[in-house]
Amino acid sequence: MLKLHKKVEYGLIALRHMRGKNAELLTTAKEISEIYQLPFDATSRVLQLLSSASWLVSEQGAHGGYRLSDKQLQNLSLFELIEIIEGKQGVVKCVMTNTNCPIKNKCNVVSPMQKLNESLQGFLQQQKVIDLFDSRNTMQGVS
Repeated sequence: MLKLHKKVEYGLIALRHMRGKNAELLTTAKEISEIYQLPFDATSRVLQLLSSASWLVSEQGAHGGYRLSDKQLQNLSLFELIEIIEGKQGVVKCVMTNTNCPIKNKCNVVSPMQKLNESLQGFLQQQKVIDLFDSRNTMQGVS
């Protein structure tokens, strides 16, 4: 079974937390890590990555923190969130460009793995993060 890395979960937790707050109020990594009992360093790093990708706005200073940017959260796909936090990923290393797999030229499952990778990426691109937050909606393609 494929699973999300913890840092992606932390990103989802942070985004949902901020979505539930007044848009003008700032949120800190400390606040999120304490409320949800998450590791502070990992939470802080995830917030920095989301800010670098312009999904969060960072305000510096003694009373600084993060808030959601003006980007529409309904446009953020699960695929994009994963790439922001983890970088480019593939189901297996051989489907990524510039990999040095010693058996890639003789492997009989490279093509099926590429096909699987494309299907999973397509599915994750269709899944909007906001749909995960709304319990009334079911994720597209999942029954």
